[in-house]
Amino acid sequence: MHKSLLALALPVGLLLPNSLDATQVTAGMSDLSVVSHHFTTSISSGRNRLTVTDPGEGRYIVLLMKGSFSSNGGRVFTYDFLLRYTRNRLERRGACRAIAPGDTSGAPAFGRFLVGYGSFISADEDTRYFGLACYIQPNTSTVEIFRMGAADRVNYRVGSDRPYSVFVTTNRPRATMTNAVQAIESGGYQVKTSTRLRASTKGITIHYTQKAETQAREIAQRLMTALDVVPTVKKMSLASTHDVVVWLGKDP
Repeated sequence: MHKSLLALALPVGLLLPNSLDATQVTAGMSDLSVVSHHFTTSISSGRNRLTVTDPGEGRYIVLLMKGSFSSNGGRVFTYDFLLRYTRNRLERRGACRAIAPGDTSGAPAFGRFLVGYGSFISADEDTRYFGLACYIQPNTSTVEIFRMGAADRVNYRVGSDRPYSVFVTTNRPRATMTNAVQAIESGGYQVKTSTRLRASTKGITIHYTQKAETQAREIAQRLMTALDVVPTVKKMSLASTHDVVVWLGKDP
């Protein structure tokens, strides 16, 4: 069996050949923890996209990870990690399918995801954050994140809800952003925000992934009521890890 397949078939403690140690395999990673998470039905790098077949049967969990790396640097691969959880009293596994480098500003965030089994990022002593995306089924509230070659694991509570995720970015004043976010969150959505929308962008555009068109149109109705505007709703062609992306541009 190929080594990459062993990561899914065997306990993590049995993965390393005797000639390798954890430092060689995981770029000297230590102090691993989860900062935050959100759920999504789709992950796009701009060129490649992952999409779930049925959101009711499972979604991707996007994890913002924090860790320390050695000065030697190295590569960190998607198959260095494995998600384990229990559903209906049965143990399950979730392979990591995408990975992202950390924000170069040092803030607790990640950049654009690299999609596909075997994707990797480079890490060194300046690396603090990175992103992982793994498939997870419903009806589970706690997960364990295993790392190839390491005896320790990260226990993390994700909760029982699987809200659709929304990313709102704006070039408008803070008050407009606040009103928009409140309107969206009142619908039970998980919202993240940014004020980095291109200054020339006008009007409100709602981008939706394949499995979130209904949610996008419902969000459009909420924004029409809250802001007295008529948003444009369109299928997403952006690089994103969210179900819906809202461009809250200035008035036309």
